[in-house]
Amino acid sequence: DKSNRWNSTNAQGLAEYNLRRFGGSVVGYELGNEPGLHLHPPYGKNGVNASDETLAADYTTLQAMLRSVYAGSPTPRPLVIGPDADLMGDLKDFLKAGPAINVTSFHSSPFFSSCSVADLLSPHTIKLIRAKFNEYVPLL
Repeated sequence: DKSNRWNSTNAQGLAEYNLRRFGGSVVGYELGNEPGLHLHPPYGKNGVNASDETLAADYTTLQAMLRSVYAGSPTPRPLVIGPDADLMGDLKDFLKAGPAINVTSFHSSPFFSSCSVADLLSPHTIKLIRAKFNEYVPLL
């Protein structure tokens, strides 16, 4: 919508269906795998980017929605996963905004236009990924 907030209506229907159909086999839900790369609203189309606070509020909505769907169910509630720490604005600001996540993810994509196995396995690339990952360790 125009406020850049996530509309959880379809997600709630999907979570209800998944609970009925698959029971406890759904381990987690992730809202916006890589928000910095999305081309669809609310996280990117036409230069619109959600703030850390908006994204945190959306994750809180997801967590509350799953709490509601799984209330009274003996099935464990799925984890709320994400967002990709490497492509977010500032993970520290996002975490300070109070998101209800259980797990964050880190997808290192050092080569966006082209990537070979040799590129990914090179010692230089591995050092870059390790250094980037180590930036986030103190925040977790």
